[in-house]
Amino acid sequence: MSKSKDDRFPSLGIALYYLRKTASVSREDFGRPFGLSSKTISEYESGHRRLSPARAEQLIEPHGFGPRDLDEILSDIETRRGVISPEGTIPLPPEELQILAREQRELSAFMGSELGRLRRRARARADHITAGELFEHLATCTPEERRLFVTRAEKYRLWALSVRFGEESTKAAPDSASRAVEYAMLSLRIANLAPASPRFRVLLRGQAWAFLANARRVSGYLPRADKGFARSARLCQEGEGGDPDHLLDHSRRLDLEASLRLQQNRLEEALSLLDRALAAGAMGGAAGRLLLIKAFAFEQCGKPEAALKMLERVEGHLGTDTDKRLVWVLRLNQAVCFCHLNRFEEAANLVPVVRALAIELRNELDLVRVLWMEARTFAGLGRVEEAISSLSQVRRNLVAEGISFDAALAALELAALHLDQGNPHAARELAAEVEPLLRVQQVPRDLIASLFLFVQALEQETATAATARKLLRVFEHRGPIDSTSWAKEHR
Repeated sequence: MSKSKDDRFPSLGIALYYLRKTASVSREDFGRPFGLSSKTISEYESGHRRLSPARAEQLIEPHGFGPRDLDEILSDIETRRGVISPEGTIPLPPEELQILAREQRELSAFMGSELGRLRRRARARADHITAGELFEHLATCTPEERRLFVTRAEKYRLWALSVRFGEESTKAAPDSASRAVEYAMLSLRIANLAPASPRFRVLLRGQAWAFLANARRVSGYLPRADKGFARSARLCQEGEGGDPDHLLDHSRRLDLEASLRLQQNRLEEALSLLDRALAAGAMGGAAGRLLLIKAFAFEQCGKPEAALKMLERVEGHLGTDTDKRLVWVLRLNQAVCFCHLNRFEEAANLVPVVRALAIELRNELDLVRVLWMEARTFAGLGRVEEAISSLSQVRRNLVAEGISFDAALAALELAALHLDQGNPHAARELAAEVEPLLRVQQVPRDLIASLFLFVQALEQETATAATARKLLRVFEHRGPIDSTSWAKEHR
């Protein structure tokens, strides 16, 4: 009795063979965890022994492969393999034999290409695991020790460790701006040293520069952040095509830069960057993060209702395994929008929620943001003394962290509260602190001029709380203000 083509050329056996070769494992070692001989593995691969999908999945699992890998290669085999004439049947005509020969050559070429792709993918998974182990060790070291290890020890020059330090930089930012910068610098250092193809290394450096630019943004150094993103974009363009296996997340640079553009009030650019990142196919938590940034863009545009609707969309991307900080940002942004809409009771109800999440996340700067939000709800509910107390603590914390621009904003907000209380002297002292904080940030001259006009109005006792809040909004959006019209308004 003749065998069917599936018996003679079993797709499962072919898939098992190529996955085993991808893992660079001998038949003997492949079967050892299950007490199987190399002969048994050979019989599985050749089709002389029946192999079930469940058994195949069991055999490949110790080597980092799963059902998805098996299904993918099986699908490709079935779509590309030729039709083989069973034994004992009439020989195929010459033209069909030519077709068969061509299809078999295509299958062979495909398998060679597929084998390389699978090997690179398996190696990338292993690299990420190794990077995690190396990072856990380095995280226990001092900054000086980390730099020394990365510079002198070859095993720390792993491309995946550069990516890991970059992502850890974004996670560190809510807790410590200085640690975010340090981690991003390590990401860049590793990228410069990593053994890789020239174009891939250029792309890796481009991504590392994006992480560093983001850390500088968090630290309040926006001009330096701007230069960092420009350099990142140039490197990514130079390295185009250097990552055929998509080992790097090329949408990451876009969403990090979008956060800077929002902070610079360049809203159209930010939205364009976010749309490009979403078009890259972001799913789950990644899509939720991008939608959160879009919601922030609407809030910055003065559209809190639209921002709240966008935040509702974000909730659809949340699951039980969602990053808790994503949830924290969502709730905090909801509270911000409620304050813009004078719905201070609803904002106040969210404060305990965001505080509990911040405590769980153990991020110091997140707790500062919560305190800032609480101060605004206190002010909105008429509890001005409590608002002043909370906001004063916020300002001290931001100064201690070296986040000068946000410290300046907190000082201006405090000045407005003191003017509400009829205390222009305290407002003058706070305004005097703002100018040196802004100098560090290379703030445009027209904004510094606006601040001087406000200080003059305070000295002449013509400044009001509304004046202070108008100036605060200008600085929050980093937009220029016409000094002549300002002077006319407050003459």
